[in-house]
Amino acid sequence: FNDMNLRGLSFALLRLPGSHFASATLDECTFFRTHITNALLHRTDARNANFVHAKFDNSEMMDADFSDSNMQKALLGNVCCDGATFDGCDLTGASLARANAASASFRRATLCGASLKMVRLIRCAFDE
Repeated sequence: FNDMNLRGLSFALLRLPGSHFASATLDECTFFRTHITNALLHRTDARNANFVHAKFDNSEMMDADFSDSNMQKALLGNVCCDGATFDGCDLTGASLARANAASASFRRATLCGASLKMVRLIRCAFDE
């Protein structure tokens, strides 16, 4: 799926371990309860997408843009999301345990009830 425009498609309930979505356009896609573990999502555009209950564990998503996406209860354990944009994301109840999120942006993001245990948040942007 590298470099592909997949805008608006549904990947709901699928298992896509080890998938490559580098530089893909996933804007407005649905990944409800999708397993995207050990995946590569470098520089992916996934704005306004539905990632509710999605499982991203051990994935790499450096410089990806998840702006305004719904990531409620998503599992982002041990992901590398350095430089990723989560502006306006709803991360309510999501788990980012052991994530590496250096220089990521969380402006206007909702983090109510999110697990941030052992997350690396160096040089991140948050609302004041």
